[in-house]
Amino acid sequence: MKPLIIIGIVIAALGGLAFIARPRSTASSLPSPMPVAAGSVTVSERSFDFGSISMAKGMVMKAITVRNTGGSAATLGKLYTSCMCTSASLALAGENYGPYGMEGMGYIPKIGKELPAGQEATITVMFDPNAHGPAGVGHIERVVTLEVDGDSPVTVDFSADVTP
Repeated sequence: MKPLIIIGIVIAALGGLAFIARPRSTASSLPSPMPVAAGSVTVSERSFDFGSISMAKGMVMKAITVRNTGGSAATLGKLYTSCMCTSASLALAGENYGPYGMEGMGYIPKIGKELPAGQEATITVMFDPNAHGPAGVGHIERVVTLEVDGDSPVTVDFSADVTP
């Protein structure tokens, strides 16, 4: 038993020495990434409240304007939601994309279309208060995310109070 313990200690010590002696790279020695030309995509509302929603009345929707305020085109990536009770679609240049749902709950393709500088698109947020059944009564908070290649994702948060 003692020889196994000694062998284990030697192996651990050699591993530690190898870790300490490994070559290190620093951020200053790495080449800087090429800048990515992307627009600055904004939304007309970063958050909103549907207020009180009756399950009996069904789905509610809200349109949010997306605008490219940058100086170059922005490529729109995925559009997805934080819960299966919510879906979102995108209208851009006369074309409709979606509806898209929760990431990880089915395939969500990249939209892959450019939003030219100064132009607008529309995200339609759809919330189904019946999606969670009778247990879904009460306050909810959800998020819709639009990925923009080369830029930070754009999010829209919403809340509601679901009643029977």
